[in-house]
Amino acid sequence: MDFFLQIIGNSDDLSHPSFFLSLPSQSFLFNSSEGFQRLLPESNVKFSKIQNIFFTRLEHDRMSGIPGQLLSVALGLNDETGPKYPNLHGPPNLYHHLMSLSQITWNRLLVLGVNEYPNSTTFSIPTKLEKEKEKEKENEKVEVIKFTTTLLSFDNETNNNSQQTNLKKTIDLSNTTELLKVYNELGKAQKQPLSSLAYIIELPPKKGSLNVQKARQLGIKNGKKFGLLKKGVSVKTPDGKVVNPEDCVNPDTPGIQIAIIDLYDKRLLDSLLTNEIFSDYCSKEEKENSNKKLGTIFYWIDNEILLEERFKEWISRFDGQTSHVFVTLNNSSILPSKFPNYSSFIFRNQLNLIDKDIFPLDISNNLKWAQKQVEEQNQVKKQLKINPKLIHFGYNKFKMNLGPKKIGICVPEDQNKKEREEKTLIQKFGNKLNEKITIDEKEIDFQEFISDFKNLLKNDQLKQLFHEILFLGTGSALPSKYRNVTGILIKVDSTLNILLDAGEGTFGQLLLNYDLQTMEVLLNIQLIWISHVHADHHLGLIKVLKMRENYYKKKFGNLDGYQQPLIIGPPDFIIYWNHIIEITDELVSFKTFTHDQFSIMIQEYKNNNSNENKNNSNINNNNKIYTEELSLNKGLFSCFDDIIQVEMIHCKDSKAIVLIRNGLKLVYSGDGRPNEELIKHGIDAQILIHEATFDKDEQELATKKDHSTITEAIEVADQMNAKYTILTHLSQRYSKNSFEFDTDKKIIISYDFMTITPSNVEKATKLSPLITQLFITEVKNNQQKDGKKKKNKKQRTKKKK
Repeated sequence: MDFFLQIIGNSDDLSHPSFFLSLPSQSFLFNSSEGFQRLLPESNVKFSKIQNIFFTRLEHDRMSGIPGQLLSVALGLNDETGPKYPNLHGPPNLYHHLMSLSQITWNRLLVLGVNEYPNSTTFSIPTKLEKEKEKEKENEKVEVIKFTTTLLSFDNETNNNSQQTNLKKTIDLSNTTELLKVYNELGKAQKQPLSSLAYIIELPPKKGSLNVQKARQLGIKNGKKFGLLKKGVSVKTPDGKVVNPEDCVNPDTPGIQIAIIDLYDKRLLDSLLTNEIFSDYCSKEEKENSNKKLGTIFYWIDNEILLEERFKEWISRFDGQTSHVFVTLNNSSILPSKFPNYSSFIFRNQLNLIDKDIFPLDISNNLKWAQKQVEEQNQVKKQLKINPKLIHFGYNKFKMNLGPKKIGICVPEDQNKKEREEKTLIQKFGNKLNEKITIDEKEIDFQEFISDFKNLLKNDQLKQLFHEILFLGTGSALPSKYRNVTGILIKVDSTLNILLDAGEGTFGQLLLNYDLQTMEVLLNIQLIWISHVHADHHLGLIKVLKMRENYYKKKFGNLDGYQQPLIIGPPDFIIYWNHIIEITDELVSFKTFTHDQFSIMIQEYKNNNSNENKNNSNINNNNKIYTEELSLNKGLFSCFDDIIQVEMIHCKDSKAIVLIRNGLKLVYSGDGRPNEELIKHGIDAQILIHEATFDKDEQELATKKDHSTITEAIEVADQMNAKYTILTHLSQRYSKNSFEFDTDKKIIISYDFMTITPSNVEKATKLSPLITQLFITEVKNNQQKDGKKKKNKKQRTKKKK
């Protein structure tokens, strides 16, 4: 089996691509950004094989996928599987970063190995090159893959270094008490200059072939013994003579060597050019006798650097056999031409066929940009003055074989074939909508059914409460093919947006939905409210804030006058993010407030604007704690009659929120069990958005996990007398939705990208049971197909035995 490196992710605003290096028995991941997990199933990559994860820098786009990945690993562990020991490698402050992460992610069977490399270092990781049979394990030979790290830095002192030493520690996520103690004693992370950790990797050698003729001459006739000799094991002839592998096996061919470089800033070029580790691999005259030759260099690289004279000098140092693969960065003007997730793209198109208003689909193709990109890449190839065949531009699913048998780029996926498959799947679903379906045990015609309520009266009263509610993520715990994790955008009016929770991938969902309008939508976000500390509710926050800053700078030329949204969350969430920002130093402005502080702000605003206090000039201003925040966010506070936060039965400091505007209420439960206090404050709500993590048959699990079942959520709606109830935070096991509910109630099951407005909310309540029925049938059919496949597989296995 060949080794290969695959690129996972597109180079656009949705995500930062990762490099996935695969060997037969294990794999290695380089950088991991938001959305990585959702791309895995369609990249044919198994996360379970990844035992070592490497980072080039401690920046959000390089590391934001890790919390979700560790959570995925943790959820798959139990006493039978035993503990898991993933190893993480990176630049200085990685330990600080992961210790901060330990405050929101823990599991009694998860132990992290942490390795920091401020200095140039060489180390090896053992690996098996083929799966051995149980009886041959005693003879198996373990090879090693060699890694060399070197830190590129704008501060040359760090490169030549320093008082910093390599660090190797473990973080045991099972002992929360000890973790908290270590975390509190950790102190501040040491400030690091602009830098990037590069990796040189020497893959295992290609095994020398057996000289069969020579082996026979030495007395070996048995084919099994030939195999042992090839594996490096000595054997005996029938007369007892020992034959060693070196007697008849040709020497190994050295494994290919590759490098991975994150060249995100041109200020790193001088450090790269003067780096002693890399100079050993360049084909200068004094290096002619060196065995150090790089087969391929893989780059994350800023567009502008490609045509820098210093970079041309760097690339010209290598001989005519070194390939260069570029993943270009700084493509913030690029909008995705298509969903990066194939299944999500198909599903969204299917929903769009049901109703184009509730499930809009308006994505730019950007064909002109794609054509321009190819032209620019060809121009770069000309100017770099090396063989154009050695230059490649990476893209999602780009794959290069690295030996031992095959070396070179794999044939890319047939995009036209893929598009034909997409159209066929969408068309089949469209045909299904012309058939009769069963609802409440009655067979009805779909088209007639929807025509009856297409022109339902608009609920104009709701315009006084909100303009639009967009569901960015409707699943729980982890992102899946069909549902991202929690995020809800509320357009209160034309200039005020509120974001309720911001799970991993929230910005990507915004971009996929609003396309060219994303900049305006982001800049109008004035409040980001996080319900609780669980990672699936806030890991997308930094990307949202970072892109908001970028868009502001793009629109106005600089960040003068920039005001971040008001960010509200539980204390542990604030501690975590303040620590991360301190390490990465990515945002110009990052100020957060707890739920309790937000309540004080609301009360202060109400006090300041009551008729009694308006006429009282003797009020003591010293009692006003948040004068500045109230002044900066006057538009936000003045928009609501009141904002009430309610404590929920879930994890520590979990809250729900009730937004009251013009006497109307919008309630969001966050996560938690049914709550009398929430019912009291939300009574007669126009909109209730309530979590429904589990189906009615999983009451015991819901109680254990402090979540609600769909039945309990509907009961809350009944007791609250809510006019419309939208159920969200569904367990990912339901994917497209496979549970039923009472069709007489005004219940809406949420889906990613579902858009609710005053004009379509009534229609959405009628459509919801219909959509449920459509996908229940599909899920059952798929389960039957999977059952048949498993049965056939078992039968084939029995026949083999």
